[in-house]
Amino acid sequence: REGHIETINSIGARRLASTPDQLVGRDIFTLLPAEVSARRHALFAGVCASGEPATMVDRHGQSIFKTDMLPVINAKGDIQRVAIYAMDITESRREESIQLLFHEIGTLLLRREISPDTLIWHFCRGVTSIFGYAFAWIGRKQTDGRIEVAAGTESSDQGYLSRLRELGMRWDAVSDDPVCSVLRHGKLQMAEVGSAETPGWQSAAWANGARHVVCVPLMLAGGTYGVLTLGVSDTLAPDAATLKSIEDMGSRLSL
Repeated sequence: REGHIETINSIGARRLASTPDQLVGRDIFTLLPAEVSARRHALFAGVCASGEPATMVDRHGQSIFKTDMLPVINAKGDIQRVAIYAMDITESRREESIQLLFHEIGTLLLRREISPDTLIWHFCRGVTSIFGYAFAWIGRKQTDGRIEVAAGTESSDQGYLSRLRELGMRWDAVSDDPVCSVLRHGKLQMAEVGSAETPGWQSAAWANGARHVVCVPLMLAGGTYGVLTLGVSDTLAPDAATLKSIEDMGSRLSL
């Protein structure tokens, strides 16, 4: 009842970057990020006080978990332990949210209630909400080499999109910039944003909370006409499943 681990399986231990033997006896709530720990400890305390099972859904980094807590009661009716079952439901929740987003966009298009730039804004807002990202924006490839920043969403630095436009980004520049690479070669790119001193648009990305950027090609008639750029605030890069999901969303948006 004090939160000390009596037993834990290998999957749970691996999520805490440890092994079962190393975790037995440790306080589970000291092993979690402060915000996650506070939410789950409140649920734990409620179960201990009421003797009733409880469930919550929350986000830990890039993952979404469904956590069930069940009291273990002895013959006298006293709560001796709390069994905790945490399930990673990230993929199913994201898929539900993605389907809903495209349904909303499709409905607006059928009703002719949305302009192209408003559609882009609606899409970018949905993406940042679904994945918990710092920002999303779409750039259009121009024949004269320019990148037109069409629309997007931003978080902490409200001048981010304006800053992008002021920079006068170009896709024909010779560089390893991920946005330019996507527009030239039509392949998804991911890059770590080094610091606020990083040249060009990536310094603005850092100021707006991104630690990685994911750039997805938008294709039309076999060619690349635009790029979807996402700012990932987590210090850990997105995993392969997340990148595949983002790439699929880019393909659907192109259609």
